[in-house]
Amino acid sequence: MRRYVNVSLVAEDKLRYLRRVEEYQGVFNRIKGILAELDEMAEAENDHPQLAQEIKARVRSFEYGLCFLGPEIDHEAVCQSLEFFKGRKHDLNRMRGIHVPIELDLF
Repeated sequence: MRRYVNVSLVAEDKLRYLRRVEEYQGVFNRIKGILAELDEMAEAENDHPQLAQEIKARVRSFEYGLCFLGPEIDHEAVCQSLEFFKGRKHDLNRMRGIHVPIELDLF
């Protein structure tokens, strides 16, 4: 069986195999780029340390998934994570100070 697969890859299906390798290499490079952007976002986050920790944990989870050391990585989840964390930061900025009661000076 191994010999048949090797012969098949070398002779008949080599181009199709190499195209698939290139396709997956492109997907992998996009995932690496997104993870690098998330890492930069976490490092630049000074206002919300808990958000930076959450981003780093998500990046670590994705990296472990790529190495088969963690849960299976979902390509869509990786692609949507940038917008998700940008939205979380926007929400946290909007909610800043909402717990502080307003003091009115009526006199």
